[in-house]
Amino acid sequence: MYKCSIALDDEANRVGRLFPDGSVQLDRDKIALWTDSGEERDSVCRSCFFRPACQGNHCPLYRIRTGQRPCPHEKRQLKRVLGLLWRQEQRREGGEWPHEAH
Repeated sequence: MYKCSIALDDEANRVGRLFPDGSVQLDRDKIALWTDSGEERDSVCRSCFFRPACQGNHCPLYRIRTGQRPCPHEKRQLKRVLGLLWRQEQRREGGEWPHEAH
């Protein structure tokens, strides 16, 4: 059993086994790498305004591989994202629905 579809060759991604009889054997330590956010140990995450949105674990694989916080694209490009949302809302208010995001 694997946790992430992007890291199939990564040993940390092999979190368990499914047996022919339907029983499952899980490696709780490996699962914890993916499900524990790391935010509780990361003072920058704990004080970040974006924490409610990403919970300090936007991409667990990034933190596992690099040991660094995985800040999401939306946070890093917040001004651009807010601009896109504003323009989209303006189109809706004008009765126009965008066919695709720009």
